[in-house]
Amino acid sequence: MTPRFSDLVVPATPRRTIILDIDGTLVADGEIELSPDTIAALGALAGAHDVYLCSNNVDPERSRAIAETSGLPLLMSRYRKPDARVISDLKVRHPILVIGDKYLTDEVFARRLKADFIRVERIVSHEDALLTRLTYVFDDAVFALAKAMNRFV
Repeated sequence: MTPRFSDLVVPATPRRTIILDIDGTLVADGEIELSPDTIAALGALAGAHDVYLCSNNVDPERSRAIAETSGLPLLMSRYRKPDARVISDLKVRHPILVIGDKYLTDEVFARRLKADFIRVERIVSHEDALLTRLTYVFDDAVFALAKAMNRFV
């Protein structure tokens, strides 16, 4: 079963550099308010690891507001996940762990970084745009196909 981010338990050791997706992982696409459970989980994670928020969202002000609310740094780059150059300016001191909800951006990003990946249950909203919903359906279909192919390889 895929956990929600707020229910995720990441062991404190070894210390990690965690790249944490925003949309669908911490909040529904387009939302800005973090739940109290998510804020608590972020605090616990940041107490044991170096945590950075990362989003492909085209609204940098929204991402900055979420980073400010969470108290976590935001990775800002001209590149977008899954391009590994997203972290080119980051001084990585520990093994990398990527946490996100999407296969085609977050998990592929982790693979390109040669990092571990934890997929979390996607947070959705009844107000998600049609394009966002279609993106989720496509991502889930590709994930299911990739998972099925790995079983038979």
